[in-house]
Amino acid sequence: MTSMDDLFEKQDATFEESIRIDRKFEEDEDRAAHRDQLYRHYLDTYHITDASENFLRDFFTRIHGHDEEMRKGANHWLYGYYGSGKSHLLTVLNLLTASADLEEEDRKEVWNRLDSDSAYSGLFDTWSSMLDEYRLVPLPINLLKYQSVREQSFSEIILQAVYQ
Repeated sequence: MTSMDDLFEKQDATFEESIRIDRKFEEDEDRAAHRDQLYRHYLDTYHITDASENFLRDFFTRIHGHDEEMRKGANHWLYGYYGSGKSHLLTVLNLLTASADLEEEDRKEVWNRLDSDSAYSGLFDTWSSMLDEYRLVPLPINLLKYQSVREQSFSEIILQAVYQ
């Protein structure tokens, strides 16, 4: 049986600080270092599940306009329980769709960080061809910070984020 002292004994666990994905940088080296940190923190630690594979495949094919319903660029609804990985998935999606950071020759290396055992090569092909066809600029917005702001419409929030 564990005593109360054992429960509160100092552990050797270390915790990384939160990483902001929306930082602005003056120097390209700082931007590249931050991108590498994001890749280590999010791509290297993400585990693709059946549900997340379906979400990513659906997202990529809709950008292409190749889904069964023939809807191009349709909205997506992501839901799940608290702690189920929604934010992690969206951050991975943000990193995978930042076209400016993904040169064609670097794509395989970036994808291998996410899919180290190449189990999702078909998804890689869909993703890579999407980047060949489109230049994407992800726009991450945390709507929780606008929760109590009644004077701003959703379109105003989007436009404000675009012009920042």
